[in-house]
Amino acid sequence: MTSDQAELPLLAVPTARHDDPCTSHEAALDASHHCSLNQLKALKLIALCPCTDYDLEEKTGMQKNSIGKRRSDLYKAGLVRPQIYEIDGQIVKRPGPSGSNCIVWEITEMGRRYLSAELT
Repeated sequence: MTSDQAELPLLAVPTARHDDPCTSHEAALDASHHCSLNQLKALKLIALCPCTDYDLEEKTGMQKNSIGKRRSDLYKAGLVRPQIYEIDGQIVKRPGPSGSNCIVWEITEMGRRYLSAELT
């Protein structure tokens, strides 16, 4: 493991309590696999082009709430952030399907390092 990889955050994954039945532990393992795959899918899409959660929904075919949770994990880990207008420092927003403004997310430098480490 390189020093860059040691700095990379661990993403939150579903778990089960030690006293849960076997089936709960199996479900958590399966969910963590899908969760991390979808986190990576969202990160790769945001790396290609800044996205709203609705953009991620459209590009992945997942429900907005599901992919939004994966994007939220990426935000908490410091891998993505809201895009900011350089002129006034305001958060960039685009209208969603209902017309309400949605935050546009972009990848951070740490997110780029994370992707780079994933690909090696």
